[in-house]
Parts: sequence; C-alpha cells; structure tokens
Amino acid sequence: MDMIKKAILLFATSSALLCATASCQVTPLSFWGEPTFTPTPVLPGLAEVALGFLESWERTDYEGMYALLSPPSQAEITQAEFVQYYHDVATEITMTALETQLVSLLQDGPQGQVAYRLIMGTVLVGRIETDNLMSLSYADGRWGVNWSSGLIFRELEGGNILRMFRHAPSRGNIYDRYGTGLAVEDQAVTVGVVPGQIEDEEKMLAELGWILGLEAASIKEKYALARLDWYVPIGDLSFEASQAHYSTLTSLPGVVLRDQWVRAYRDGGLAAHLLGYMGKIEQGEQAEWVAKGYSGDELVGKAGLERWGEPYLAGQRGGTLVVLTPAGRQLVTVKEQPAVQSRSIYTTMDRRLQQVAETILGDEQGAIVALDPNTGQILAMASRPTFDPNIFIKGIDSGQWQVLASDAGRSLVNRAT
Repeated sequence: MDMIKKAILLFATSSALLCATASCQVTPLSFWGEPTFTPTPVLPGLAEVALGFLESWERTDYEGMYALLSPPSQAEITQAEFVQYYHDVATEITMTALETQLVSLLQDGPQGQVAYRLIMGTVLVGRIETDNLMSLSYADGRWGVNWSSGLIFRELEGGNILRMFRHAPSRGNIYDRYGTGLAVEDQAVTVGVVPGQIEDEEKMLAELGWILGLEAASIKEKYALARLDWYVPIGDLSFEASQAHYSTLTSLPGVVLRDQWVRAYRDGGLAAHLLGYMGKIEQGEQAEWVAKGYSGDELVGKAGLERWGEPYLAGQRGGTLVVLTPAGRQLVTVKEQPAVQSRSIYTTMDRRLQQVAETILGDEQGAIVALDPNTGQILAMASRPTFDPNIFIKGIDSGQWQVLASDAGRSLVNRAT
C-alpha cells in the first residue's frame, strides 16, 4: 500500500512540473473521493420536552412536570409522591420564586442531555443559583425526562435530604422614655413532659394544673397524640416561680424542665392595652406568616405595640440550607444567610406616671390619658378593667380565653382610644 501511494505522489509531482513548463492546466484527480458521514437521526421534540418540564416547574405545575417523565421514571414514583416531593422541597427552602434557563442540548440517538440553570428566590437564604444536567430518553414515540431527586440539587442523589435550619434573632424590647423595660426578653423555664416516663398521671396532672394554672384536661390534650419518647412543652414559668416549685416539679416522673428566654411584661402587665400581647399564629394565618419566614409555631404580636411593631421587634429571620445523608450527616451547605437583628421600640411613656394613673383608676371602669402639653406626646394611657398579657405567653387554654372574652367588663377593650 505504501509503494502505491509513493508512485501516485511521484506521478502527480511529475505531471505538475511538466505542465508548469508547458503552461497547461491540470484538473486535480480524486482517487478516494470525498469522505461520507452517516448522520445521527434527529428525533423531534427534545427541546420542547425539556423546556416544557422547566416552564412547568416555574409555574409550580408539578402534575405537568410528571406528565413529561419517561415511562421508567413514572414507574418508579407515583404522581402523588412526585407532587408532594416538589411541594415539600419548595416549602423547606422557603421558595418564593423560580426562574429556569435552558443552557444547551445534546442528542446522541435516542438519548438526550440538557444543561440548565435554576435561580431560586427564598425568604430565609435569599437567592440560590445552581447549574445542573437533565437526562432524557426517546421511547414509544416521545421524549421523556429521566427523573431523579438530583434534578433539583445534584447533592440530593442517593436519597439525601434537604434541611433548612432557621435563625431567629431575639425579640426587641419595648421601653419607656427613660429606657425602663416594659416588655422584655426574660429568663424562664418551660415545663414539659415525656409521656413514656409518666408513672402517676393523676398526681402529675393535679400538680402541673396547680402550678401552671391550667386545666388537667388541657394538659393531657397537649401530649395525648405524642410518641412516648417525645418531649412535649406544657407551659412556662418565670425563673423565680420555677425555683419556688423546683422540688415539686423535679419529683414528678415524666416532667422535664428546660431553660429558655420568653416575653415578659413587667409589673403584672403595666400599660397592657398600649403594649398589647403576643399569641400563637392562627390556622388561617399560617400561609401569610410562613411567607415571611416564620415556621408557623411562633408567638407573634396580636395587639397593641406588639402587633404594630412586629416587623421591627421580630427582626429578619435567616437560615442555613444544607443537604443531609439519610443517616443525618451534613453533606454540604447549599446557602447560608444570617438573621438580621431586631430593633427595640422606645415609647414616650413614663412608667412611673403610668403606675400612678392605673392606681388612681383602681377597680373603676374608665380611662386616663396624660399628655405633654408642649409636644402632645403620650406620657400615660391607662384603661380599666385590664388584663395580664403574661398569660398569653404561658399558653392560654380555651377555658381561660372564654373567661377573658366573655368578661362583662370587657377587659380586653382599650377605653383610652
């Protein structure tokens, strides 16, 4: 073969030299012809399916996404499971928006691969950007997405789990004009029970009911559906009260004490109508608060300055989004954003003058408002009858609420406004 190639090359060179001297033209010869390629057949619909999957994701149309999965993928996960998975992921990462970008496509016969980018907006950790690859296959006359949990974040492959650890700043305080605390964060003790460790339930319920001021039925209801090894918080005590009842509480099997910081209203709830109170998030309000980064089980401002000042007093929640292995080991941190510290509220109130106003009213029904004649600032605002906002922090039961709400004197009404 080499000798033939050399002969051809020598012939071509000699012909070129002869023609050059004779001023003739030579038409090049082709001995092997032009190379030919067998093209890979282009199967229509690859881009449309990939885009359809991503656009459905943007619209949170999880049923539409499922319809574009390949038959083998649909055999591995039901539509209900698929929809629930994507809903749970969006909830866990506190996702508020999603933008998808198709970067490139590659087809090799009945197999396709798509590179894409996800840009997620979240409440707790801000903007998340991630690049990923999607595998598709052609069967039964259509393209289908070969699904796995890694299509959200690659690190989720293999059954790994997304988990958001929330960071909440301590609540801001409410002060009078001289910096004296009216509503502050104070040390308290949470009294809870572990159902499986209870030995004498009747005695425990009686003691806790007396110490916490709760009905036995209300206490039992809180842990009735809990697992035997769960810790279930029942109510809070001030640090001083916990010390006073320490020997009794620690002698009850199943009762567990935990230190924490809670909202405290000084002087038995001085200026209660002005300060307001905090309470649990109602069932119908869950979505609204969750959209702001709350988990849904916190106490939030329900009335007065506590409600008006919630955005300042609560600060801004942050979080750390991580991927955990099925065994619970942290694999990678996806995104982290620290909490923004809360801000305290300084009022024009004079605590001493407020005490005087409330003392003057005593048990009489009525109101007293004291203003600075030069500035118009409110120095005191007393209303009678009143209430103690601390009872809402400890956990008010239905019986207590009924008494308060049906009070003939309407103690929750601010008569100063």
